This record gives sequence, structure tokens and C-alpha cells, in this order.
Amino acid sequence: MPLTDGGIAFANVAIDGYAPAKDEDMRLHYETVGPGYFQTMRIPFVHAGISMSEIQEGAPGVVIINETMAGRYWPGGDAIGRRLKLAKDWLEIVGIAKM
Repeated sequence: MPLTDGGIAFANVAIDGYAPAKDEDMRLHYETVGPGYFQTMRIPFVHAGISMSEIQEGAPGVVIINETMAGRYWPGGDAIGRRLKLAKDWLEIVGIAKM
């Protein structure tokens, strides 16, 4: 991924209120990016619960997901404000990126 210093990783994810199927793979590919990444890469947001300027670099407990994930786990609903557990941390969804 261009312009990243955080790297790319995989981790098991738990979705608050979602019961995975018996053999469903719940590994998630995630990337750590800096605060200006989406603007620099010109990636628009489908929906944002807060302004990206409100998210401080390294802010704990927040995550931005893509619209594919939002549609998969929250079909017909809004993922903003929902939670997911990535590795050992519960994170609040604050944005949905168009990807």
C-alpha cells in the first residue's frame, strides 16, 4: 500500500451482535494509516460519523471500515457507531470509506 508506515496485517475479528457461521473465516485484513491518508489518496467517505480532523493520530478505540464490510455485516443498516473487536481491542466504527 502506498505511503504507509504501519504495515499490513491480518487478525481475527469479532463483530458485536454478529454470530459467525460454524466454519466462517473471521480473519480481517487491516492497515494502519496516518491521519491524512484518505485525503491524500483521494478516497471518499460513504459516511462519516465524525470529521476526520477530529480523529487524533493514534487515537485509541476507533476504526474506519470500507463499504464492502459495512454491507456484509450491517446490510440495510448503518455501521457508524457499531463495534468490532480486532485482536484484543474493541473499536468503534467512525467512518465508511468508498473502496
